[in-house]
Amino acid sequence: MKDPILGTIQKALPKGRLAYKILDQNFQASGGGTFDYRPYLPTADKPGKWLPEIADPEECVRGWHFTLDPLVWPGCVVFLVETKEEMTQSQKQAFPTGRLLKRIWHDECVDVRLWVRIKAPHLSYANLRYANLHYANLSSADLSSADLSYAYLRSADLRSANLSYANLSSANLSYANLSSADLSSADLSSADLSYAYLSSAYRLLNDAPIPGWRVERGVLVKE
Repeated sequence: MKDPILGTIQKALPKGRLAYKILDQNFQASGGGTFDYRPYLPTADKPGKWLPEIADPEECVRGWHFTLDPLVWPGCVVFLVETKEEMTQSQKQAFPTGRLLKRIWHDECVDVRLWVRIKAPHLSYANLRYANLHYANLSSADLSSADLSYAYLRSADLRSANLSYANLSSANLSYANLSSADLSSADLSSADLSYAYLSSAYRLLNDAPIPGWRVERGVLVKE
C-alpha cells in the first residue's frame, strides 16, 4: 500500500514546499503565540489538516511561520511541514497556510541540526564534535560533559546553558551569548571566545583562566 505522506513529500520536495515547524512540549509555537496545534497534528498515515487561512501574511506580523533552520528557534518538537508556496527564506518565512506532515524523532534524524533541536535541552554527554551550530538557540540546554570540540557555535545563544565539564577545545564561540552559563570545569583551551558575551557565567577559581575575565564569587567578571 502506497504511503500517502511519502507521496506528498516526493511531490513537494522538488518544488521547495517543505519546511519545519518547531513547537514546545505543549504543541504551541515556542517562539511566541498561544495557538494550539494539537487538532492539526498528523497521524501515522495521514497529514494534519491545513491550518486556517491567514490573508496577506507578513513576516513577524501575521501568518504561519516555518523555518529551514531548526536550530535558530527554541523548542523540542519538530514537524516536517508542507506549504503551498516555495520556501525561499532560511530562518523563517510567513505563509497563509501549511500543514504538518510528519513528526521527526531523534532516532530518525540524519541532520545534526534536527537532532540537536529535538534533544535539547537534554544533550549531556552528546558527541557534537565538529558540529555546525551557528546561531543555535540552546539557552538553558544541558550540555554538561558534551564533546563540542571544534564545534562551530558562532553567535549561538547559550544563555544559562549547563556546559560544566564540556569539551569546548578549539570550538568557535565568537559572538556567542554565554551569559549565566555554567562553564565550571569546561575545557575552553584554544576556544575562540572573541566578542563572546560571558557576563555572570559560572567558573571555578581553580579552572583555567579566560583572558580578559576574572572569577569573582564563582562568576566571570570583565577585567
